[in-house]
Amino acid sequence: MARCVSCSHPSSGKQLPELLNNIVDQESTLTKIFARFMKDESGATAIEYGLIAALISVALITGATTLGKALNNQFDQISKNLNYTK
Repeated sequence: MARCVSCSHPSSGKQLPELLNNIVDQESTLTKIFARFMKDESGATAIEYGLIAALISVALITGATTLGKALNNQFDQISKNLNYTK
């Protein structure tokens, strides 16, 4: 096994150009993976649908609460008109 000249640790025997080519190939692969990740919008679409569903549910809860209070006030008024006490 060959030893590194500068620090005398065991080296794999690969030449510097070959090591640089491996690094460039790995960088190219990572760049491709990152580019594909940035183009993929399926997760963003799912998040958008989730936000829409959350907003609709908040609107429904708010509407139901408002309607419930209005109905309660209406029935209170009717019971007062009928002279019915609680």
